[in-house]
Amino acid sequence: MFRRSIPFIINSICLFFVFIVHLVFPSLLNNYTLNTALSLQVLYTKMLPNNVFYHQLMPEFARRPLTSWLIETVHAIFGLSYSIAFIVVTFGFLYLTSACIYALARGYGYTKRDACWSMVVFYACLSILFAFFASIWA
Repeated sequence: MFRRSIPFIINSICLFFVFIVHLVFPSLLNNYTLNTALSLQVLYTKMLPNNVFYHQLMPEFARRPLTSWLIETVHAIFGLSYSIAFIVVTFGFLYLTSACIYALARGYGYTKRDACWSMVVFYACLSILFAFFASIWA
């Protein structure tokens, strides 16, 4: 029974680690301030709602209507602030994407251990690990 839940545990631990990285170091989630106390009070409530509206208005983000719609729906149904709804939806998508990577790896014949490593490598990618940090223009 425990062996079957190992991929879910690894996925959850990696997702939690990414969340903590974004909570501690200056990122979009904490208004680019250093948060060494690990306080959830630092979750920024002004910039994140603006990002939701950017997703609806700006053409480069308007191509992702599912994210905007889900954030609006989570906000409306559960009464969460836009900031928390944004975090729940985006990190929920990360969790589901990692689960899909595990399923694909298993579908291609990888062992459970190797499929779990696929999830860890996914979370270690720079575009995932630093998803909400300030943009790097190259």
